[in-house]
Amino acid sequence: MKGRYIYWGLASVLTGFFAAVVLSVSLNFFSGLVALVIVTFGGMGFTAMQQKKGLHHKTKSKGVYIMPAQWKRSARR
Repeated sequence: MKGRYIYWGLASVLTGFFAAVVLSVSLNFFSGLVALVIVTFGGMGFTAMQQKKGLHHKTKSKGVYIMPAQWKRSARR
């Protein structure tokens, strides 16, 4: 993990832990464990996919684009 994705990964782990604590207290241990696994691994998977695209990923448009000339040379005689 590099750059901002370290913080994204840390946030997904902490969010999973917080969700597990809340659900364990309010419902039962099993629901907390399931929430921990789903939120943590889901967040880490999303972070890994975003990191694979790159730190500064750009939109990739398909097609052919013709850029108009901004300056034209004047014909000298």
